[in-house]
Amino acid sequence: MNLIYKLPKWLRWILLPFASLLTILLVNILGKLAAKILLFLSNPGGWSENFFEFFLNPGIAGFCAVYVAMAFAPKNKKFVGYAAAFVWIAVAGALAVFNFMLREWPSVLQSVTTIAGCVFAIYDPLPEEDPQDERSRIY
Repeated sequence: MNLIYKLPKWLRWILLPFASLLTILLVNILGKLAAKILLFLSNPGGWSENFFEFFLNPGIAGFCAVYVAMAFAPKNKKFVGYAAAFVWIAVAGALAVFNFMLREWPSVLQSVTTIAGCVFAIYDPLPEEDPQDERSRIY
């Protein structure tokens, strides 16, 4: 977080949507990789790859995308969290409706867990930055 807080505020506002998008992509990719490694190392008949792909990874990715957006916001972190969650919930909701019409039930579950992750991130907001801390970092 210190690296983010050292960036100029105007640059943080510009990077905010890109960081959120990059976060959701990276968490999904790294989550799938971690799931494959975990399944490879676990006993046969244990976890299924579908559990990670359709349930766990999308929820964690939704949470992280909203949380990173709040971390990049210099102020109004709660509002930014609501806005980022609204965007990701709208995308996941549109995909859920589309997949519901195609009867792709695992993908509907994936959208629902992404929405749940975004909602959980809203209820864990980051504290606002204190301007006094900014002055103490300069010295």
